[in-house]
Amino acid sequence: MARACSVHFVMKRERLTVALNGATLIEAALLPGAPAKGPIGLQRHSDPTQDGHVCVEGL
Repeated sequence: MARACSVHFVMKRERLTVALNGATLIEAALLPGAPAKGPIGLQRHSDPTQDGHVCVEGL
């Protein structure tokens, strides 16, 4: 059985921070031209995944 994990994405203007299980993986990476609004997409490769709880909050 796969271990549950927690992934947090924070997008502020053109800066992205990503944390996995509380550990920051990417901090304030600059993404020039990132749109202020738009869809959020989740991408899966060949490994099976489960999205048990997805929450989107405004900052």
